[in-house]
Amino acid sequence: MQIVDHRTSRHDEKLQKIATVTALLFTQKGYYETTLDEIAQALKMSKGSIYTYVKSKQDLVFLVLEQIENTWGQSFETVEKSPKTNTAVDSLKVAVKAYISAVDEKQNEYIFLNHVIVSLDQEGRRRLLNSTRQVASKFEKIIHRGHDSGEFNNTNIETISFVITHLCSDWANNRWFLRKHMNLDGYINFVGEMAVRMLKAK
Repeated sequence: MQIVDHRTSRHDEKLQKIATVTALLFTQKGYYETTLDEIAQALKMSKGSIYTYVKSKQDLVFLVLEQIENTWGQSFETVEKSPKTNTAVDSLKVAVKAYISAVDEKQNEYIFLNHVIVSLDQEGRRRLLNSTRQVASKFEKIIHRGHDSGEFNNTNIETISFVITHLCSDWANNRWFLRKHMNLDGYINFVGEMAVRMLKAK
């Protein structure tokens, strides 16, 4: 991915706007059906101006992903700053809340990435899957601590980390169903309790 980097607040705001509009149009019309001309028109920019930020259509996908990663990265800072005296159970619930809150903030972008992955080349799919692994590793670190302290019994740590990650992102990907049954706080509590039950199972 070749995203031109001129880090100013105005530049960052423009990148965020491009990512938001891209995700919306790609979700509505499809990855292949949406043209750069349509994205430029929606942004009230020239096509040439877009190329000052990205170099290809796939780079737009990576730009959306980068914005998502920035959001959940900031959210996980809450977990890393939590008191070291917290139990692994408490830390896991804080992490679940942080990630689902990030998903809620960028729900349209999450839906877009879930749909677009099949349209990407091998490099693009690898990039998206690596992002999922990064999130799962945050949960995995907490779970290892809980396993070492005796709070958690289940040894399928890597698998459960991925399950928790996908349960959190389901708040966006399956929102039409889930929101008929619970609100954001309810889903955060549901996933947190489910994760703890899975990990305490022998």
